[in-house]
Amino acid sequence: RYQEAGIIPEQLNSLVHQSNLISLCGGCHLAYDHDPPQWIMLPTMSVLDEYARHEHNDYRRRERAGQRGQVLLRTLPAVDPNNILYQPYIITRAFAERSYLRPSAWPRQWLGEPTAAIVKATGGISRHCSVARVVTMLGEEMEVGIPGAIRTKIVQLIIAWSRPAPPVRELAPARESNSKRAREANREDKDGDG
Repeated sequence: RYQEAGIIPEQLNSLVHQSNLISLCGGCHLAYDHDPPQWIMLPTMSVLDEYARHEHNDYRRRERAGQRGQVLLRTLPAVDPNNILYQPYIITRAFAERSYLRPSAWPRQWLGEPTAAIVKATGGISRHCSVARVVTMLGEEMEVGIPGAIRTKIVQLIIAWSRPAPPVRELAPARESNSKRAREANREDKDGDG
């Protein structure tokens, strides 16, 4: 459904496309794929802001086209995956305490499709979790929970992406001018005289 809406690019035939893979230990992988996920990763706030700004402008562009009777497809911002950093958000305290994720190693690069991480994160965003600090088994202090600003930005993006496509106005057939009708009537008269 996200591909049909133009949110996941067509070249990714699923969220688990090989260009979207991330190297994780078994425990982190299970926790990420858990339903709902026990941790998520998201692009940094500046990238989320860019996606929200682009969606707003793109929707307006598609609305204007619809008023002219044109259908335009959704576009995504042109981002360079090499310049995007991601931040993990641990959702459950139990996972945080036994996790090998090292908060000090993040944010870091991942070369996958940002919208795939955002869509994957929606399952975790919906879980209630208050922000708290815990110490991991590696002895690092880690924040558990999703900051309110991040949660709000993801919800705003999902709402914007879920809007129906802008309406497309049906254009009325062009009305014939009086002079065109007169020329056609003259032509008919000449054809009838012969």
